[in-house]
Amino acid sequence: ASYWMEGIQALLEEQDHNVEKKLLLFAVAARNPEYYAEIGRRLVQEPPAESAKLVEGEIGYSELFCIHFAHVNGSNGVLCTLRLTNFRLIMEQHEFSDSHALCNRELYTVPLAAISKITCVSSNFCQGLCLVLECKDFRNLYLSLSTQGIAANELCNDLKLLRKHLKQLVPSSINQLYAMVGKPEYGLRSEMAGWPIYNINTEFARLKLGQTGWRISEANVGYTLCDSYSARLIVPEPISDLNLMSAAELRVDRRFIVLSWHNVTSKGTLFRCSQYRSIIATLTAEGGRGSDKQMHQDDLLRFILYRTAPTPLQIFSSWSEKRSTNNKEEEEEEEAERNFALNQSQPQSQWKSSSPINFHYMGLPPVNHVQDALARLRKTVDEHSARMLQDANTRPSRKIIKQRQQDMHLFRKQVEDSGWTASIRKLIKATTIIVLKLQLGESVILQSPDGRNETAQVASLVQLCGDPYYRTITGFSVLVEKEWLSYGHKWCQDSPQKYHPRQLSCAFLQFLDGVWQIMEMYTHAFEFNCQFLLFIIDSLYASRFGTFLADTERQRKSILTTASIWSHVEKHKDKFLNPRYEPPVLVDNSPTQQRALSPSPELVKLWSNYFLRWTAYHPTLAIVSQIPRQQQTINEKLDFTMCCLATIGPIFSDSWSSVRSLDLSANLISSFDVVLRNMSQLEELAVANCLMTSISPQLEDSLKICTNLRRLDLSCNRLCTLPMDAQLGQLTMLTDLNLSHNRLSTLPPSLSQLTNLRLLNLAHNNFGCVTSSGGEKRAPRFPDMVGRLSELTFLDMSGNYLPSIPVQFFTNLTNLVTLRLKNNLIRDLPTSLMSAPLQTLSMSGNPELVRLPDGFNALASSLTSLSLSACTRVFTVLSTPTAGTRGRSAFLKLLAELTNLTALDISKCEIKVLPAILFAAWTNLQTLDLRRNVLTGIPPDVQHMQKLRTLCLQFNYLETIPAEIGKLTNLTTLKLNNNLLTILPSQMGSLTNLNRLELLPRRKNWQARGIYDLPSSSPQLSASLSSSLFSSSLAGSAPSSSTNFNSSVEEPIESEAIFKQRSNKLVTALRDHRENIGAVGSSIIVPSRDKPHNHQITGCRCTSD
Repeated sequence: ASYWMEGIQALLEEQDHNVEKKLLLFAVAARNPEYYAEIGRRLVQEPPAESAKLVEGEIGYSELFCIHFAHVNGSNGVLCTLRLTNFRLIMEQHEFSDSHALCNRELYTVPLAAISKITCVSSNFCQGLCLVLECKDFRNLYLSLSTQGIAANELCNDLKLLRKHLKQLVPSSINQLYAMVGKPEYGLRSEMAGWPIYNINTEFARLKLGQTGWRISEANVGYTLCDSYSARLIVPEPISDLNLMSAAELRVDRRFIVLSWHNVTSKGTLFRCSQYRSIIATLTAEGGRGSDKQMHQDDLLRFILYRTAPTPLQIFSSWSEKRSTNNKEEEEEEEAERNFALNQSQPQSQWKSSSPINFHYMGLPPVNHVQDALARLRKTVDEHSARMLQDANTRPSRKIIKQRQQDMHLFRKQVEDSGWTASIRKLIKATTIIVLKLQLGESVILQSPDGRNETAQVASLVQLCGDPYYRTITGFSVLVEKEWLSYGHKWCQDSPQKYHPRQLSCAFLQFLDGVWQIMEMYTHAFEFNCQFLLFIIDSLYASRFGTFLADTERQRKSILTTASIWSHVEKHKDKFLNPRYEPPVLVDNSPTQQRALSPSPELVKLWSNYFLRWTAYHPTLAIVSQIPRQQQTINEKLDFTMCCLATIGPIFSDSWSSVRSLDLSANLISSFDVVLRNMSQLEELAVANCLMTSISPQLEDSLKICTNLRRLDLSCNRLCTLPMDAQLGQLTMLTDLNLSHNRLSTLPPSLSQLTNLRLLNLAHNNFGCVTSSGGEKRAPRFPDMVGRLSELTFLDMSGNYLPSIPVQFFTNLTNLVTLRLKNNLIRDLPTSLMSAPLQTLSMSGNPELVRLPDGFNALASSLTSLSLSACTRVFTVLSTPTAGTRGRSAFLKLLAELTNLTALDISKCEIKVLPAILFAAWTNLQTLDLRRNVLTGIPPDVQHMQKLRTLCLQFNYLETIPAEIGKLTNLTTLKLNNNLLTILPSQMGSLTNLNRLELLPRRKNWQARGIYDLPSSSPQLSASLSSSLFSSSLAGSAPSSSTNFNSSVEEPIESEAIFKQRSNKLVTALRDHRENIGAVGSSIIVPSRDKPHNHQITGCRCTSD
């Protein structure tokens, strides 16, 4: 208790007007001084060395020493000290806290302006109540006081008192924001990169508008023309200020057509404006629809039509084509507005033009729908966080893993159903179309109901894709200043509803989400990284800078004394740089002549770095806490699969120095935010089935450290490129590399330095695609460096649309055992393939493959598995009567020499006849797949395949089965369904090892419902079904010895119940007669129906055995 008295005395000596508030909060934590004596001693005698430094202008109010903090209600919470300032809440974890000691005193700060709601709820991690701070950045904070030694009613009063004081600290007006008080000082360079960063004269010159008939108008200097526009605007040179006044009167909020951007190369121009005012009301007042000629004429639109002739003018409206199918008034208003706009093209003024107007509807959802989608997304994230924590607190088991899979599937579905990603998809789609129009030299006008939200989003993204200048840090700052600040955007910072949950600046968040999507598709095209976007959106809600405080340029003049966010960005520019940025090459001293970006809407995904950055923190710690403390430094395998991790945080960099295997698969990881510095002993790393589109710099640095890595799995992501430098080549110990199911089109040259690589999986990438993600055509890029990996034993390049393989590709692959080239467009295999000791070769799904290479029989001694499914042109020589005798003989000889084959797949090859010589040669075959051909018979020489265990003959035209099939005594699976069989040979009774027989006939209205398994303990049944069996089970008649049973009788099925009953009777009969009829197998496929209609079952012809 004496230590607490020292702390109180220290507080009293501080010269602070808020001593009473400090003492009050201090007393809340000091109710049980004995319990907190150790904490008090450390805080007084050993002040924390890592305490958060207050920024300039920040005033500390009070501290609450012992408080539990959590992101999710249900977690154990972290014991921390809560510091209150005029800018933020600072939660500093105690270094002596036993819970989650792996965090190492992480600092959490929450700006007061970002708090939208403070409530009291029941706590799941501390008894009683806790405060919930709902923030605008998708973060929920749960604060609870320790309950030991405190009565419930006293704790409740203390929490209510704390809630009251927190609400008092949250600013209620723009003058109380920290930006108006804190005024940090920056250097001259940073100050010049702040408020003065956007200059309309500089932008006018950069776009070379002075040479194309444009001028800077000062008609709005007094903000009388349009109070939400800037004082100086770019307009056509022949348009007078009086014309601008007339044009402004026609538009909502007087937001007339202004120039946003000009394509220097194609001369395409981008404009923006609001829609016309209520046409219906005007027409009604003037006496009906026929009076639209008496309305004011939009001379500004007329001149733009005149300038764009003869190319059509493209007008993109933000709404859908059918805004309301039931509201006739809205449809009439839209039609009248369209007619009015078309009327402007008539030759009624000095600017006559015959240029047509093309209307487009972008189908962007209105703001209220976007707000609802964002609210649904937030609810989904919060609910999933709770489910994650519940699963994480349970020891791993099959049930928990299955539950995680279901939760992840449900989460992905709910994210899509929220409508947020769908709105981003529509935004990207509209952007791509407009960029293409501008590239073709056409002019585009963007209009929305008020000319703010949707037009600002689309105009900004279009310029981002079309002009590489805006993809730099300085250029992006100019873009935001121009499209969002100078043209006016309602940030709602001075609105009484600012802290309403719906006031989340969703339009600007949508824009930044779209920027992030394009960054993920074109990693090398941006100078800034994801942290830059996160800093901007966080600064918007934090109100640390004055940049986003005012809605218009007119209002901003009163807050120019505040700090600009761009000054801070310039000072700390190194934090926001993208190390992979490739500056554009100047063409005629203008980078704007480069090819525009063409983002794909199909690649849009959830911005996990923003929406999920707080989600997985406590669930991850819960999983870590299950590892015994004594094993945390010696545990060899860590499994974080399906934990909904959005990023890799500090917890992975500070622990587990002896970890050998780390599995992060099946998460929502887009990037690594930390370097795995303490995992130098890592041998296996799996980040499969995530959302990565590129290897982040942190992951690159981690790979440099993990030099002992032997297995790396990056499959099932969205990787478009790999680091082109030597990072990958430093993994000299790597033996297994899985890059399948990505979007790779090239491989770095350093890959050839992986001299110990044994297994390489490159399946389902884009190495053979002739069209890149940007839409431009290119030549196929075969990864030649793979041919230099001499130790390679397994190579999979399936599904890459490869047209060919280099001639000398296999020359150095002298250890290659397994080669998979399925689903490509390969026409011919190189002869260098013979230098590899192949055991498995899969060429299925290559319809262009004409022939096997010369000397293919050189593989006869080693090849054991061959797949040529769907390679129809290879077997044309067997099916075409006009084929030459020499070619046919050579091909048969080549196939017959493959005597060591144990598995052969030649299905879907349209084979009509398979010569008997092949069956006599393939004596070592154990699996033969001949399904989906056009075979009408099987030669008796099939008896030579004594080792055959699986024979697939379904979907052919077989009418008989040779009796010699009874000699295949090792046969366990025989599939004969969907043929034309009417009789089975009695010799099939000798197949004593047969345990699976499929006999469904070739009828379209019959479907296989399943396999009726017989008890494994029962003896094997006969391979031949007797007529007496079918008579007693299906027809219900007495046993008969006839070999022909109901060959022409059709019996209708009356109901599903009757059908099931008959099927069950069949299985029962098989069991009852097993001692009489021998062995058919332990399972049999029977016909079934899925709808209770008038389907028919025909009789069966069976032998009398």
